[in-house]
Amino acid sequence: MANVVLSSCADCRALGKEVEIVIENGMTVNVKFEEPRVIGECAGCYGEIVEGESVIEFPDGLMIHYDRYCAMAFCLENGERKTVWK
Repeated sequence: MANVVLSSCADCRALGKEVEIVIENGMTVNVKFEEPRVIGECAGCYGEIVEGESVIEFPDGLMIHYDRYCAMAFCLENGERKTVWK
């Protein structure tokens, strides 16, 4: 809510009074802001995975964000580096 003080009314100025009007934002009336629910931890970046985010879920229950950086971090940490020769 914003309180706006108006003193441009001629009668109000003559009496030395101010008029206060309260303006409400209709878009936020009766809106409850809640933190998103955490549903797990990313196995790539170790950050929180919250409800509504896109993830990749593995058969063993691990999850990573649907993000190339988390996928790369997960692969580099859990995979084994090998050199392939023909």
